[in-house]
Amino acid sequence: MKQVLLSIVLVLFSISCNGIDDVYKNTVVNYLQTEKGMKTDFKIEFQKFELSNITVADSTRILLEQYQAEKQKKIESAQQSISHWESSIEKHQKKGSSLVAKALVGSSQKELENAKTKLEQAEQWEPDYIHQYANRNSTEIIAKKVDTYFSFQNPQLAQPVRQELGAIFILSPDGTKCHKIIKLK
Repeated sequence: MKQVLLSIVLVLFSISCNGIDDVYKNTVVNYLQTEKGMKTDFKIEFQKFELSNITVADSTRILLEQYQAEKQKKIESAQQSISHWESSIEKHQKKGSSLVAKALVGSSQKELENAKTKLEQAEQWEPDYIHQYANRNSTEIIAKKVDTYFSFQNPQLAQPVRQELGAIFILSPDGTKCHKIIKLK
């Protein structure tokens, strides 16, 4: 009796898991086959369909990496500007005490001060998006990631040929909406 009950539970579990995957597969297929309200059957066949969660912690890590890269870029740009204006001042000072040289040195010093101010601002810069998930549970699922490899056939071509593509899809947590596709090379 226990084996029969266990078998029934396993069958029901596998059916429910397949049903969940079907929701995600249908969303991906509909996304790929629908353009401007028009649906085309591309006869999509999945060779790979790996579903994973994107949590608040994952998103926070991605945003933090993006922030650090942007901040570093701003700092480097300001440092290059400072170096440029310092060398400009040095070059004009070597030209002597002509009126033009003094005017160029004065102008370059103002630009140098602006560049130093920009460096200070870049070092203190912190965008709003970095705190986007501040009050949320780090394990909360905010999206689903579907890593796929599939073949398709475009019936609109003169001679339909089966093609293959790898892509990652970012879906809503319930799997009903596709937010983004990242095509792999």
